[in-house]
Amino acid sequence: MIYMALLELYVIYGAVVLDFIEGIAEKGVE
Repeated sequence: MIYMALLELYVIYGAVVLDFIEGIAEKGVE
């Protein structure tokens, strides 16, 4: 049961991190 919660947290956190990295990449290109 706890694995589901951790997996959900990991997916959400991963999405936020990827979005953050994309933002930095775009700033770097400019």
